[in-house]
Amino acid sequence: MAELIEKYMSRMEVRRRESTNETKKHIVETKILPYFAKKRVFDIDREDIEKWQDGLLKAKSSSGKPYSETYIRTIRSQLTAIFNYAVRLHHLPFNPVDKAEMIGAKTANK
Repeated sequence: MAELIEKYMSRMEVRRRESTNETKKHIVETKILPYFAKKRVFDIDREDIEKWQDGLLKAKSSSGKPYSETYIRTIRSQLTAIFNYAVRLHHLPFNPVDKAEMIGAKTANK
């Protein structure tokens, strides 16, 4: 997975603004790679995704507060994009994130 993410990030670097790349890099390095780096892409399944999501739902920010629903959705969306890249360009048969329960929210509660 770490190798796939490296390829994905290199490809996206020239297609996105610098600030977007910095956000993606932070999410990948702090929220995705620690869990998935040593796993084989083709071995990751719905259960792996849902266990990772459970960790996000339990995680706290540096101030001790749970992550916001919109931030959780942003993190999940980044993993979805990485797997979509694998489906399109590296012959992964399907995106396992699509099989997992949706977490997070598109917009913040007012």
